[in-house]
Amino acid sequence: MAAASAAAPADLHDDGDSDAMPVVAVMTTAKDAAGRRIGIAACGPRARSSKDDTAHTELVLIEALDNDHLNSAESAIVGLQPAIVAVCAGLLSKQDLEKLQGICDAAPWGCVLDGTLGRAAFAPGDLEQDLRRLAGCASDGAGAAGAGAGHAAAALSTAAEMRVASTALAALIKRQKLTAAEDAAGSCRLVSRALKDTMRLDNAAVRALTLLPPARGSGGGGGAADSVLGLLSQHCLSKDGERLLRRWLLQPLVHAPRIRLRQGAVQALLDDAALRDGLKEGLRVPDITALARRLHKRAASLLDICRLYRAVSALPSLAALLEAPAAAAEAEAEEAGALASSEDSRAGVAKSLLGRLHARLVWCSGELSQFESMVEQVILDPTDPEPRVDPKWDDSLSEAAAAIEECQLQREALLADAEDGWGRGLGVKAERDKAHGLVFRCLRKHDRAVRKVPGVMVLTVLRDGVRFTTTSGGAGGGGLRRVGRSLLAAEAAYAEQQLGVVAGAVDVVRTYCPVIEAASAAVAELDALRAMACAAAAAPSQYVRPDMVPVEAGTAAALCVLGARHPVLEAQGAAGVTPEAVLAVGGGGGFVPNDYVMGAAATASSDSSSSSSSSSSADGSGGSGSGNGLLHIVTGPNMGGKSTYIRTLGTLAVMAQAGCFVPADKAVMPVLDSVQARVGAGDAQVRGVSTFMAEMLEAGAILDAATPASLVIVDELGRGTSTYDGFGLAWAIAERLAAGVGCLTLFATHFHELTALEGAATVPPGSVRNRHVSASVDDTAGGRGLTMLYRVKDGACPASFGVHVAALAGFPAHLIDAARGKAAGLEELAKRGRAILQGEGASGTAVSSAAPAGMTSSSSSSSSSSSSSSSSSAAAKALALALAEAGRIGDKAASLAAARAALVAFERAG
Repeated sequence: MAAASAAAPADLHDDGDSDAMPVVAVMTTAKDAAGRRIGIAACGPRARSSKDDTAHTELVLIEALDNDHLNSAESAIVGLQPAIVAVCAGLLSKQDLEKLQGICDAAPWGCVLDGTLGRAAFAPGDLEQDLRRLAGCASDGAGAAGAGAGHAAAALSTAAEMRVASTALAALIKRQKLTAAEDAAGSCRLVSRALKDTMRLDNAAVRALTLLPPARGSGGGGGAADSVLGLLSQHCLSKDGERLLRRWLLQPLVHAPRIRLRQGAVQALLDDAALRDGLKEGLRVPDITALARRLHKRAASLLDICRLYRAVSALPSLAALLEAPAAAAEAEAEEAGALASSEDSRAGVAKSLLGRLHARLVWCSGELSQFESMVEQVILDPTDPEPRVDPKWDDSLSEAAAAIEECQLQREALLADAEDGWGRGLGVKAERDKAHGLVFRCLRKHDRAVRKVPGVMVLTVLRDGVRFTTTSGGAGGGGLRRVGRSLLAAEAAYAEQQLGVVAGAVDVVRTYCPVIEAASAAVAELDALRAMACAAAAAPSQYVRPDMVPVEAGTAAALCVLGARHPVLEAQGAAGVTPEAVLAVGGGGGFVPNDYVMGAAATASSDSSSSSSSSSSADGSGGSGSGNGLLHIVTGPNMGGKSTYIRTLGTLAVMAQAGCFVPADKAVMPVLDSVQARVGAGDAQVRGVSTFMAEMLEAGAILDAATPASLVIVDELGRGTSTYDGFGLAWAIAERLAAGVGCLTLFATHFHELTALEGAATVPPGSVRNRHVSASVDDTAGGRGLTMLYRVKDGACPASFGVHVAALAGFPAHLIDAARGKAAGLEELAKRGRAILQGEGASGTAVSSAAPAGMTSSSSSSSSSSSSSSSSSAAAKALALALAEAGRIGDKAASLAAARAALVAFERAG
C-alpha cells in the first residue's frame, strides 16, 4: 500500500540530529453520536523542574471531532511536529490513508507515515496497569502513596475521558516499548491537550505564511531571512532557543494574558540594549537538551560532561544580568497592587516573566554548584578540548600519566638536540600527530636539506610544510618515532583506565538531569525572547507591540493594522537577497506599507493616521460605506502585490500570537483561533490529485474548519477550470465565508465580476468590501508603460492589466495587439453581465447590443427586445439564487450543478 510506508520504531531519546523533534504520534479514528472523532497519542521529551521529578517523557492525548478532510488531525500534527505518525492501515479507509500521507509529505520538518501497526496494538487491555507503572505507582495499588498515586489517578481519569485517544495511547506504549525500559517506573507524565488551546494551523497555512524555511531541494531559500523562523532564529545563540522558537510559531497562544506576558518580556529586552548584549556570552551554550539525552542513555562522554560544565558555569552570570529587570518588575507589580493582573498594568505583569526566569536560573545555579565542584575535582581542566580525569583518582592513571609526562620530556630533549645540531637554521618544530604521536615539521623550502640528515624519515610534504620523524637519537635510542609510539601507547592506557572513573561520574551526573533540564528550559526561553527583541531592534523599519483583543463568543473579529509590512520580504529587500524580494518592496526603495481595517468594531481604532497611503482611493471610489467589511475582495494586476498583501496579515497574526512584535505603525489585532490559507497551485500526481482538485480540497477544508474567530486567506481560487465554473465556485465560497461563517477573509482574485458581491442582497450589509492594488498606466510607451505602485486602495480595480504584464514580459507587438482586441470584446460582455447581475437590465432599459469582437450572440442582433432583456434578467436571478444556495450548503453536487446550469443560461441569454 503506497499510502503508508513502513518505518522502524524510533528511539524516543535518539540524539542523531539534535534539531529533530523526537516525537512519535499514533492516530486512530472512531464514530460516535456526535460524529467522527480522531484520537492521537504522542510521546516526547519532558523538561523536569525539580530534583525529585523522575518523569522525563511526556505523553500527550488529543481527541477531537473531525471531518472528511481531517482538518483536526492536520492541525494536531502541525502542532506536535512528530517525526513519525503511526497508524493501523486496516482501521483507516484508503481515502484517509491518502490524506494522512499527503499531510506527512507536506510537513516542512520531515514526517513519516508508518502504517505497520496491527489491530491488536490498539486493544487497551493492559493500559491501566501500564499507566500505573509509568506514573510511578504499583500496578496493584499496594503502597500507592504520594505523588505516584496522584499522577496515576490523574492519568487514568484522563484516559477514561478520552476513550478514542486512549486506544492510540495503548498502541503507542506498545510501539515504543515504554514499559520495558529500565527506568520505566515513574518515567512518564500524561497530559491532555485540546486543539483550541493554541492557534490551529495546517501545512497550507505554514507554507503560505512562510513560517518555516523551505524544504531542502525545493529550490527556495534566501539565507537566514528565508522565513519567519529564519528571521528570528538568526538571533538565537543556542539550539534549545531555536527549537523553542519553532514550537512557538507553530503553536501560537490563544489566551490574551499569556500573549501579553510574553510581549512584556520582549518589550523589556527591546528597551535595554545593554541587557541584550550582556546576555550574548551566557546564552552561547552547547545543546543542553542533547547532552541531557545522552546522559539519560548513559552514553555521555567525558567531553560531554565538560560541555555541560561550561553551560552550567554560565547560569550565575545570566541570573545576575536578570536581577535588575526582575527587581524592577517586582517593584512595579507591588506598586500596582491588586491591579497587577489587569490590563491596566500589563507592563509590570509582563516583565515578571523575566522575574520568573531569574528565579529559575538562581535555583538551578544553586542546585548545580555541587556538580561544578565535582567536575573541577575529577577533571584536570574542564575547558581543555581534550579533557582528562585527574590521575589522583586511580593508581593506574598515575602510572599512565607518568609515562605521558616522560614522553613529553623526551620530545623536548630531541627538539633541543635538533635545534643545536642538524636542524640549526631549519626552524624545526615538534607537533602532535594522530597516527605517529609526535612529528617534526619545517618549511617546504628546507625539504632537500632535511632529507640529507641521517636517520630522518619524511612522512608528508604539504603546503604548510614537511612533516618528518627520526629513527635514531634520544636517551633510549629510536629517535622521535619511538617516543611518539610510546606516547600513543601511554595515552591509550590512560583513556582505557579512566573509563571506569568516567562511568562513575556519568552515574553521578545523571542524578542532576532534572535540574539540568530545568536550566535548559530557562535558557531556551530567555534565548527565544531575546531573539524576538533583537529581530525587532535590527529591523530596517519600526516593529510595534500589537494590542491583542479577545474575540467574544457570538461576535465577529475585528482588526486595525496600519503601515503593515511583510517581515521576510522586507528583510530580504533590505539585504538585496533576491530580485523577487526587491521587486516586492517596490523596486528596492523600501517595502511599501499597507493598511488593514476589517470588522465594524475596528473603526474606532483606525482614526490615527498611517505613514502609508490613505485607505481610500484618490478618486473617491470605495466600498459600501456601511462598515469596514469582514471579507475584502482584492483585485489588481499580476505582480502587483495581491498575494504579498493577503499573506502579510496572516504572517503578522501568527507572529503577534507567538508573542512577537510586528512590522507596522500600529496594530490592534484579535486573538484568532486559526489561520486558514488557500494559496498557490500544486498537484500531487503520485496520488492522482490534479491542481484543481488540490485547490478544491483545500477550499473545502477551509469551509469546514473556519469559525468567526478565524482568518481566511484565499488567493486566485477557481482558475483551474473553465471561467464560468471557476467564477461560480469563487462566488459561492466567498459568499459562504461572508454570510455563513462571518470570519475575517482576504480574497484575492482576477474574477472582476466577483466584486459585485459587495452590496449583494445575499450577504449582510457592509460585510464585503472591495480593494485593489494600484498601478500607473502609460499606453504611449508601446504597451509597456505599466508601473506597479503596490498601494492597496478601496474599490475594485478598473482593469486586470494582463496584456500590459505580457508586454512587460517582452511579447511580440502583433500578439499584444491581437490580445488587446480580444480582451476588449470580452470586457464588453463582462460589463453587460455585471449590469444584469446588479439589476440594471431588469427594468427593460436598453443594453449595448454591439457584439464583442470575434463573437456572435443573440444580443448582437438589432432585434434586441424586452423579451431578451427579460430572459437575461431571469437567468441572472437564477444564477444568484444557485450561487447563494451553493454557498450556504458547501460543495454539494446538486447545488453546484444548479450553479453551472444557471451560468450556461446566463451566457446564452447574453
